[in-house]
Amino acid sequence: MDWSLDPLLLAGGLAAAAVLVLGLAALLVTIRRARKRHEASLAGRFRDTEVLLADRRANFFGRLSGDRLQARGSGILVLTPSGLFFSLLLPRREFLIPLETITGVRTARSFLGRTIGRTLLVVEFTAPDGRPDAAAWATSDTELWKATLDGRR
Repeated sequence: MDWSLDPLLLAGGLAAAAVLVLGLAALLVTIRRARKRHEASLAGRFRDTEVLLADRRANFFGRLSGDRLQARGSGILVLTPSGLFFSLLLPRREFLIPLETITGVRTARSFLGRTIGRTLLVVEFTAPDGRPDAAAWATSDTELWKATLDGRR
């Protein structure tokens, strides 16, 4: 059995690997730039608002009222004296939960059948249409978020 490599096959494999690495690097740079623009736009938005807590890398697990294919992903979670604001990085979506509509705050290991092996922050609230709803996030300090939200309700 001949274990030597065909030079053309080796060159092709190395070229494919190089294209893959360069593509991945370009994707990471694009995501980093999008995150910085996202953070800058929100910093301007909350300039005149007191920010009680913020997590720039909160991981959104969805809303109970959302469809099965709703976006889950990274974004910025901000607590102000009037509400809980979340802005999803990609796709760009935002929503605000006014503090007076929050009916419960708890932690859970999963939400909507999704888990990452960490405790999640689950916020239960009354939606604008009057129906009960809930949303969940993985945050950098879930217990701090829970305690702060419990103290503001």
